[in-house]
Amino acid sequence: MPAHLLQRTTLGALVLACMGLLTATHGAPAAKGPADFAIQLHRPAKAGQRCRIEVKGSYMDRTETKQGEQEDEDLNSFLYDFNGTVTVLAVTQGAGIKKVALEVERFTITEEDFTFEAFPKGTRLVGFTKGRDEVFEVILEGQKEGRPVPEGLELDALQQVNILSREDSANDDVVFGSQKRRKLGESWDFNKTASMADLEREGARFDAKKFSGRTILDQLVKVDGIECLLIRGEVDATDFQPPLPKDFRVEQSSMQVRYSGKFPTDVRLPELEITMEFKLGFRAKAAPGKAGAPIQIANQRIARRAIRIIPLK
Repeated sequence: MPAHLLQRTTLGALVLACMGLLTATHGAPAAKGPADFAIQLHRPAKAGQRCRIEVKGSYMDRTETKQGEQEDEDLNSFLYDFNGTVTVLAVTQGAGIKKVALEVERFTITEEDFTFEAFPKGTRLVGFTKGRDEVFEVILEGQKEGRPVPEGLELDALQQVNILSREDSANDDVVFGSQKRRKLGESWDFNKTASMADLEREGARFDAKKFSGRTILDQLVKVDGIECLLIRGEVDATDFQPPLPKDFRVEQSSMQVRYSGKFPTDVRLPELEITMEFKLGFRAKAAPGKAGAPIQIANQRIARRAIRIIPLK
């Protein structure tokens, strides 16, 4: 279910715009500002914008399957550390990033305490959305056409770095924003209808009574000398239907998302720091009447990441 809640790191795509930063104590409290603030989470991207991004995170997806006496476990777990230059090549109708060029400065993956280079320094990549899929290609020297990144850890890590937006996804002002000015410490409900619609496009189904979320205007801080609103959010869901075959019945399911973003009060600037933690788990089994022994599935997925955006001119 990789909609805005599951793949995108915070209240928006990882990189929506690139502007210059100043120097100051990172994350220091800002001076007292106005009594209330305009909330604008979606910062439109433009083709040609450039920045550096630093993304560190972890991902774990474990699936246990049991049928009769046979038991299997499928585990995909890794850490990743990405540092590189991003250039926006094309945007969606809603000014999200549709196509991007990446130049790798450092990109490592750690699996089972072994760290290796996902792509060497200087590797040029292109990422773009194609329908509901995200495609990444390696651009070879002297060639215009890219070579698709094959399935594997490198592609999994690129999808976790995730800097792309889909045409049909609601932007973060629609889902998490507020049309009213808000005071520090104030919170408000998110747009449940829009969020559920995004997730249902991924094949999941939610009960509105068991799906909740809030956005909190936490405090005023400074990031590299820029006054920012620290905005936090939380989303919780239980008893939902993951995208499984129709002959499976879900016995238990839960999802938690916790995120934060530092958004400059100057709305022409992008969010500068982002954190996200996502947890999902479910148990399901084949519906009665299926031939052979019933199949039982248990899945747990945890993703964490922290992002810093360093704009370039």
